[in-house]
Parts: sequence; structure tokens; C-alpha cells
Amino acid sequence: MPGGGVTHASTHHDSPHGRIEIAWRLDGDRGVHRRQGPRGDRGRTRPARRPVELLSAGRHQRTWKEQQ
Repeated sequence: MPGGGVTHASTHHDSPHGRIEIAWRLDGDRGVHRRQGPRGDRGRTRPARRPVELLSAGRHQRTWKEQQ
């Protein structure tokens, strides 16, 4: 769960099929989650207490607003 004074993070992994990248950023009560994966890649994401979402290869971006 993002927060606790941390406002952003990013990382990558060089898999045998290509690079997988993930990042998130908070700006006040809004957040952005980005993920990119190579052809044939599948992943899961669960930004900000939302249900788990399955992702296919390619670029994905999700935004959310924190509920107070």
C-alpha cells in the first residue's frame, strides 16, 4: 500500500522474454500505477485496495483517488 511518507517507487526486471517495468506515484490523494511487460508476459496488479486485475503484455496505466 503506497503512503507512509513514500510518494513514488519504480523497478524493473530483465526476464528471458524482455524487460518488465512497474512504477507508481502519489500526488496528494491521487495515484498513478504503470506497468509494461514484453510479448507473452502476464501479470497481476492491485493498486490502492482495488480488486486484483490480470494484465497482458504491453503498457498499462491505472489511476485512482484515495478515499478519506
